[in-house]
Order: sequence, then structure tokens, then C-alpha cells
Amino acid sequence: MQCIDAVFEELQRIVLECELPEFQRFVNLRDSIFEVVKSVLKKCLQPANQMIVNLIQIELAYINTNHPDFIGGSNAIGTSLGHGYGPTAGASSVGGGGGGTVVRRRLGIGRPFNFST
Repeated sequence: MQCIDAVFEELQRIVLECELPEFQRFVNLRDSIFEVVKSVLKKCLQPANQMIVNLIQIELAYINTNHPDFIGGSNAIGTSLGHGYGPTAGASSVGGGGGGTVVRRRLGIGRPFNFST
């Protein structure tokens, strides 16, 4: 999460470099504006951090069904039971047609995945 801190520090540096000629006349206004911008950045830091954590969890939960090592659906059951079920026995791939169905763990964000479609 070092990237979050680096972006936060860079945004603060950019704010300090945004100097208008009017700010030289009104020093208190400049200081107040900078304080407000810094507080907004600090307020957004935690939600941004949580969003990045959620995105990382989503990526880790991704199952690539197009990978050659992926055994899907009836192939997994057949392999574990030793029955020899496979694509030649009329079984279809996971997701109907091998389109790369994405299965994600419920992370408490968004809507739950609807398996009935």
C-alpha cells in the first residue's frame, strides 16, 4: 500500500505548487485554501485505500476458466471419481460454451452473483 501514500504525498506537493499571483496578496486565504484541500485529501485517503484493497481481493478471487489446467464442471467430478467423464461424453464446459465464466467470491460489495442465469 506504499503506492497510496506516494500518490497522497504527490497530490499534496502539487497543491503546494499551485500558486496563483493573487495568493501573494492574500496569504491567509491561501493558507485556508491549502488547509481545506489537504483535509479533503486526507478524508479521501481511507476510502481510496479500501477501494484498492477491494480491487486486489477481486483480482485474487478471479478464476480463469480459459486456463488449460482448469478442470470445470462435470470434468472435475469425473476426474475425482475416476469415471472418465469428459467433453467427449457429452459434457459441456463451465459457463456454457467455454466463454470464460468469471466466478468471484462475495466480498461484501456490490450485488451478489446470480447463478440462475
